[in-house]
Amino acid sequence: MRGRQVFRFCFDESDGDGLTYVGGHDDSLGTDDGTRALPAAIRSAIQEYQGNISTVGIYQALGRDGNPHLLSEAETINRGLATSLYRNIDFRQQSLSPDGGLEAALGNSWYFGDSEQWRFGTLGLLSYDNSWRNRERTVRQVLNPTEEYFDEQRTTNQVSATGVVNLGLSFTDDHEINTSSLFLRNTEDDASIAAGHTFNFQQETGRGFRDYRIRFEERELRSDQIRGRHVVGPDTVDILPFLDKPLFDGLTYDWYYSESTAETGIPSEILISAEDTVDPVTGSLISTAMRRSSSAANYRYTDLQDEVESYGWDLMKPIAARKFDLELSGGWDYSRKAREYLQTELTLGTTAPAAGPILVGTPGSVLTDANIMNPVNAFGLGIGGIGSESYLAAQTVEGAFLKLDAKVGESWRFGGGVRWEQFYQLSLPIDLLEFNPSVGQSVIRVTGSDPDQNAANLLPIVFKEDELYPALRCGPTAACELIPGSFSSGRISAPTKAHGSQRSCRGAQRTRPGCA
Repeated sequence: MRGRQVFRFCFDESDGDGLTYVGGHDDSLGTDDGTRALPAAIRSAIQEYQGNISTVGIYQALGRDGNPHLLSEAETINRGLATSLYRNIDFRQQSLSPDGGLEAALGNSWYFGDSEQWRFGTLGLLSYDNSWRNRERTVRQVLNPTEEYFDEQRTTNQVSATGVVNLGLSFTDDHEINTSSLFLRNTEDDASIAAGHTFNFQQETGRGFRDYRIRFEERELRSDQIRGRHVVGPDTVDILPFLDKPLFDGLTYDWYYSESTAETGIPSEILISAEDTVDPVTGSLISTAMRRSSSAANYRYTDLQDEVESYGWDLMKPIAARKFDLELSGGWDYSRKAREYLQTELTLGTTAPAAGPILVGTPGSVLTDANIMNPVNAFGLGIGGIGSESYLAAQTVEGAFLKLDAKVGESWRFGGGVRWEQFYQLSLPIDLLEFNPSVGQSVIRVTGSDPDQNAANLLPIVFKEDELYPALRCGPTAACELIPGSFSSGRISAPTKAHGSQRSCRGAQRTRPGCA
């Protein structure tokens, strides 16, 4: 038995004082516990009011029951939804925690059997890092740098976590099966304040602008792969004598299966726009107030998910003679990729003159339940964006190949093969707020309730291509290359099967099996 263990802890000094705010309980793990996420009440309201949660949209939905309703009823519902938003976002200037990190690795291998022909090995790796960084910058307008500029302070808390587990089982040098599991998480929590002057907010008029921003982005990757290699060698023949034939000598079979999921989540990206009152001469801050605008507070929720599944095999037979060495191989690969990008944007604010006094202060002191629910202040929640930022995409590639590689003497080498591929690709914009009276939430625009008709309407956006790729190389070893025939370009080759993805002939370089 052979083993190895490694453990490491490290702590660094903090990066001074920085901006912090009240987040979720799991921020130190690099994940949001739901504090910043799109509230369940708003998700339900989007369904109930068919994608329009504005006061007018709610009022129209209420009228569908045939009973009389007041506009004030819809306004109350709308303001109640607004109070479900995450609003505990006042920044505090405080000393930052020191950077910290942890690394641990543990591995072992065991030999067993009569002649220790079998070997089993494991390797595990775990790492965690938590760091804080402060950045300050001044941005000036080129044509008027002294009067149009802004100062920005930004604090970033970055959390990274990695976990790897590898397992391997082998029998002599003839057979081996390996598995790999990988987990990666990288999260950045940004808090920033930008304040300054523009053409519309000039110091000489006693005005300035102020933007509060929060952006919590979590990136995560999970990947699993199993692969094997099997050779009909001397040890295999000893156990299975019926394979002791020239036809099977050196026959090699490789296979793999891989699946992975990559997710990028921005449970909340918040921008609060405010206006400063400053001394026209010195520029000193007198007071700050949230802007009187229906979109003074902007909330954006984003989810991106990529899924990849791939598997395949190849079979190779070596043939050795006195004057030449020959390898014949063939195989098959399949790859499926799917992407889902979903984005929802909300706005919150008021344009009522009567709300002026309560707008003075920081976002947390302005956006209280009492201020939002007070009808005098006329706060309203609305949908931002254009509605079609979301989309779905998918791609499948299936290929089969045959390949020949021959070496004659010490001077000449011939290589040739053929590869067939079937390629499908789809990209579809969707609208999460699209509703059809006959089918409910449709996500995509439909012409009715007939699924066959709707499927026919989608056919033009599906790209399909079947292609055959012949290839030939010849000449003295590593001296000349000839590839006749026409190859379509414009396709980017994915990583090889070592990374669990499709091996494709598409692209400018074709060095895959069967497309030499």
